[in-house]
Amino acid sequence: MTPNLVYSKIEKFAGKLITFAEFYDMMKESRRSNPIYIYWSKLDGDRADREMYWGKYTGNAVYDYQADGYMVLKSKTDNNEWRTVVLDTVDRCIYKDKIYRVR
Repeated sequence: MTPNLVYSKIEKFAGKLITFAEFYDMMKESRRSNPIYIYWSKLDGDRADREMYWGKYTGNAVYDYQADGYMVLKSKTDNNEWRTVVLDTVDRCIYKDKIYRVR
């Protein structure tokens, strides 16, 4: 096998490396019918994984979560409840049947 073929096989298995900005753009594209499966660490250190999508938050929140690196997303796994994800703790995601590692 050529080095390029080996690398592409490893990348397919391990996942393509993307930036937080690329991940954020993917999240904005996601919908209830096309969610992203996200793996991240919670602030208490526990690992979490949920099938989530971008939704329009209509609550009374006045705090600017995005400025501090948070995302408020709808969780399809938790009956469309809102969940807060810290961007810096996202490890990987699966979107459109492709695995991505987020760095």
